[in-house]
Amino acid sequence: MPLNLQTSRARQQVVEPLAVQLIANPPLENDTADTIVHQVATSPVAPPAFTVAVNTTNDSNIISGADLSRLRPGDAIAHANITGSITAVDLTVTPHQATVSTNATATGAIAALNVTPPSFNLSLYQIVATHQAFEGDSAGTLYVTLDVYATDGINAADSNGDGKDNTDLTTKTQVGTVQFQLVMDTVLANARVPRT
Repeated sequence: MPLNLQTSRARQQVVEPLAVQLIANPPLENDTADTIVHQVATSPVAPPAFTVAVNTTNDSNIISGADLSRLRPGDAIAHANITGSITAVDLTVTPHQATVSTNATATGAIAALNVTPPSFNLSLYQIVATHQAFEGDSAGTLYVTLDVYATDGINAADSNGDGKDNTDLTTKTQVGTVQFQLVMDTVLANARVPRT
């Protein structure tokens, strides 16, 4: 009896080079925790400019709007009523509010306030290498754990002002762990075998 299969599959995805370069930042060593953190980030990325509807009040540095969720501190804004940079955003109030570095020169509704986000580097993933050796282990076993964490950009925050995502590992997603052991006596013995 003939078998008749009908299937559908997505067209093969074309892989293209990244528009940005990846940067391997210098490892960060923590002697207390016996860890080394390797971080990979993007080269500077310039987010696209956008517009947002806001209201201004003359001589006030507070702007308000129904949805200011796209604004971030550091965003440059430009309009005849107000020009400056965003220093804080409050999404807990209705309407939303944002603080600007300068005061407005006029009161009114702005249908399309021009917003230009600053360029930034963003952490993409981190590999945390933990090294442990236990007292009394006569073979000198080194236990190594590699934890891989990925970022999704949601918690991007430049807490130290260096242009990179500095959120701690608890706000990132752990995507994998690899563990292995190195018996140092064996490694050193193999390294000392005479070579021809």
